[in-house]
Formats: sequence, structure tokens, C-alpha cells
Amino acid sequence: MKLISEQDISVQAFMFDMDGTMIDSMKHHAQSREVFAQHHGLDIGIDELMARATRRAARAGPYSN
Repeated sequence: MKLISEQDISVQAFMFDMDGTMIDSMKHHAQSREVFAQHHGLDIGIDELMARATRRAARAGPYSN
């Protein structure tokens, strides 16, 4: 197996998508928060949990699908 060295790579730019502009990752955030809530015995619906966690109205949901 050949490892890539610094000489093999020429980076012109690097882009991060930290706010979901390019990829809608809210469903994955909802799933991880739902697992966390269940693991810690929190009795809260996923739509309410997401509304509280993201400070967005339920209009962004539903996340339960």
C-alpha cells in the first residue's frame, strides 16, 4: 500500500459545511439527539427536543420520520 506524501498533494482550497448549507444533516442530528435522550431516560418527543436544541420552531420538522 502506497501512502500519500505531501509532495503528492497540491491543495488549492478547502471548504467546510458547518451549517448545513450544502448537505442537510438535521435528520442525523435528530437521530443522535433521540438516542441520547433515550439513553438518559428523557421523556421528550423528537420534535420538541429538536426545537429546544436548535431554538427553531417545529416548522423545521418533523424529524420522527
